[in-house]
Amino acid sequence: IGRSRVLALRGLEAVVELTDGAIVLRVTREPEGALNQEGMATRADARAQLESNVDAGAELKRLERRARFVAPVVARWDSPTSELVRRIAGECFDEGHRLSLLRRVSDFTPAPIREADTEQPPASNPQRKIQTYRDLANLLDRRIQKRFSRWRSAPLPKAVRERGPSSLLELDVDIWKSRNWEHGRNFVRDFYSLIVGAYLGCVLEANLGGEWEPSEHYVASRLRIGGRAYYPFQRAQQCLHGVRYRVLRYSLYHYYREIERALSVP
Repeated sequence: IGRSRVLALRGLEAVVELTDGAIVLRVTREPEGALNQEGMATRADARAQLESNVDAGAELKRLERRARFVAPVVARWDSPTSELVRRIAGECFDEGHRLSLLRRVSDFTPAPIREADTEQPPASNPQRKIQTYRDLANLLDRRIQKRFSRWRSAPLPKAVRERGPSSLLELDVDIWKSRNWEHGRNFVRDFYSLIVGAYLGCVLEANLGGEWEPSEHYVASRLRIGGRAYYPFQRAQQCLHGVRYRVLRYSLYHYYREIERALSVP
């Protein structure tokens, strides 16, 4: 390129000749300025001045494409969604694909929660059905303890055993990882969503004071919390059935936190 040509560059923040003969080109005063529009235009002009076969406009477009891959992700998630997305990004994606996931879901918003304020006919033998739901929740606990018997330090078994809100976050992450829906639609509809829905309902019952209102069909069974009724089995089906991104849209953890938030609103 030639030393004199580099020293003659125009439009930069500074062109500094060091004592050892090296030359420092400073595009902007602050490092992050190199990625804004003005900084990229300055870089493109500088390269066009140095290389006669480079067009400043084409170089600017190239820099803009690169900047989109490294620019910080500005998301508008609520707190529960942010926790879930960052856990999934950190545990399920390598560093090279993590930013891509965050950018892909930056505008993501969870599905609204279905609730009901109408009465429904009581099920026959409701206490027996409630006990069945609690037994199903215990079954999920036992299955997870057995599955992780060799990994005692894993967070999921301990969280599920304690039945706090964090257990639902751990379940969301595990559902993303394990892809239970690959077992087929009938497996999800008839078994896994049943025990996950029962567990979700029991967490709501234990932590938010929910009261079961069983239905003849489990999918229509609900919990009454703060004058509103919620459908944990339906939420579990929505979370589990379909593509992996439904875990984000129908998160169990977000479901809990939204109900908790609704209770705090007068």
